[in-house]
Amino acid sequence: MCMSISEFIYLIHIIFFMLQPKKFKYKKLQKKIFKQFRYKTLFLKFGTVGLKAIECSFISSYQIKSINLILSKKLKRKGKIWFNIFPNMPITAKPIEVRMGKGKGNLKHWSGFVTSGFIIIEIISNLNRLNIMSILKNASIKLPFKTTVIYNKLF
Repeated sequence: MCMSISEFIYLIHIIFFMLQPKKFKYKKLQKKIFKQFRYKTLFLKFGTVGLKAIECSFISSYQIKSINLILSKKLKRKGKIWFNIFPNMPITAKPIEVRMGKGKGNLKHWSGFVTSGFIIIEIISNLNRLNIMSILKNASIKLPFKTTVIYNKLF
């Protein structure tokens, strides 16, 4: 199979440069305690339609990438997407069949913290409301927590 240079660069970018912070002070952190509300992100700021989290949870960089892939395929450049979340928390894990102790495990992946009421994705598009809502419901299947679709009253 023959690949062009741009396809090869894109493949390398996906494999090696997952969503993660450029610089970080500590490689391994403790997990956060779930808090109920973050009032700054309860309302839409940029888009007309958004995906709002109902439960508290962690969202990994792989899940954010898969949602981005679904939305970009379905919208087909007919809209703009904003992600209000970034994976800035390292998740560690020990290998399988390793005894307890001897320090914290190696870095497994990066994840972001989502509280209930947090708007994860915002979309502005010239498509009708039903199409955008169905696209966001398809994207919410990839998430590990319950979500609802919200929209501006002007839309």
